[in-house]
Amino acid sequence: MDGANGSSRSFRRLLLRVRLALSSLVKTFGTGLMVFFPLIVTILVLNFVFASVEAILVWLFGLTSSVEATAGIMLVTLAIIFYGGYKIRRQEKWFMSRVDRFLAALPVVGSWYKVMRDLVDRLVGKDQKDMYLGVVEVSVGEGHVLAFVTRRDVMPDGTAMLTLFMPTSPNPTSGIVMFFPEDKVRKSHLSSDAAFAKIISLGLK
Repeated sequence: MDGANGSSRSFRRLLLRVRLALSSLVKTFGTGLMVFFPLIVTILVLNFVFASVEAILVWLFGLTSSVEATAGIMLVTLAIIFYGGYKIRRQEKWFMSRVDRFLAALPVVGSWYKVMRDLVDRLVGKDQKDMYLGVVEVSVGEGHVLAFVTRRDVMPDGTAMLTLFMPTSPNPTSGIVMFFPEDKVRKSHLSSDAAFAKIISLGLK
C-alpha cells in the first residue's frame, strides 16, 4: 500500500511539473508573440501592398502588352500621388477643392467617396458647427463597447437619438451603425484619438 501511495504521489508531482512546464512555455510563447506582433502585422500589410502592386502591374501589362508602357503609367501615377500629397501637406485649399470635386463627380465611386468624406469631416471636425460629437460606451452585458457619435437628432417628442458608428478591431474602417436614445449610452472619457488607438491595438493601448 505504501509503495502504491508513493508511486501515486510521484506521478502527481510529475504531472504537476509537466503542467507548470507547459504553462511556462505557453506564457513565454505568448510574451514573444506580443513582442513580435507589430512586426507580424507590418509584414502582413507590406505583403498585401506588394501583392496589390503586383496585381496592378499584371493588369496594366495585360492592357498595354509593353513593359515600357506599364512602367511609364506606374511612374506617372506615382508622380501624381506624390504631387497630390505635397500639395495637401502645404494646405493648398484650391488643389484639395478641385480633387474633392473631381472624386465626388465620379459615377458610383463618387457617392461612396462623399459618404466617407462626410464621416471623416465629422470625426475630425472641420469647424465648430460640424465638430466631432464624442466617444460613448454602449452597455453589453456587464461590460461595454466603444462607439463614435456621428449624428444627434431631436425627435418630435423631445427625446434625443444618437447615430453611432462602432468600428471593428483591428481594422476600424469597417463596423456597424447603431441608433440609440441618448440616455441609454454613457459618454466616454476617451478622446477620438485614444479610442481609435485602443481599437486598432486590440485594447493594448
